[in-house]
Amino acid sequence: MSLFSPKIFTIALFSVFLTACSSLPENLDTTNESVVTDYQLWVNMKDSTDAEVRLGGVIASVTNLEDRTRVEVVNLPIDSVGKPDINLDPEGRFVAYVDGFVDPVSLAQGRLITFLGQSKSRKSQKWVSMITVFLF
Repeated sequence: MSLFSPKIFTIALFSVFLTACSSLPENLDTTNESVVTDYQLWVNMKDSTDAEVRLGGVIASVTNLEDRTRVEVVNLPIDSVGKPDINLDPEGRFVAYVDGFVDPVSLAQGRLITFLGQSKSRKSQKWVSMITVFLF
């Protein structure tokens, strides 16, 4: 049996495709091993915490402010590739701020989105100050 048989080549090629499809997009990846990806854990963290978070969901609304854009998101758990899972129940809502103007057409209501950023809080309000955004 040849080492380069079509069957072995097909299996190897399929394995490469599976590996490529099962990792986070580069702009959602982080070297921080303590990144928070669980919404309930994030909500229950102390207000003074300045943790790195990766959260996703469905865009509920977008508001352009003077120097940043406010995005309200209905949170959904994210899978291993960072995509919000629409088959699971929403866990709540969160607000994310993106520096500068973002065209509301790009961040249309109902679109799936995942953020990577820093958790911020003031009094009883929490939000995510964004480093990067990934749309699905």
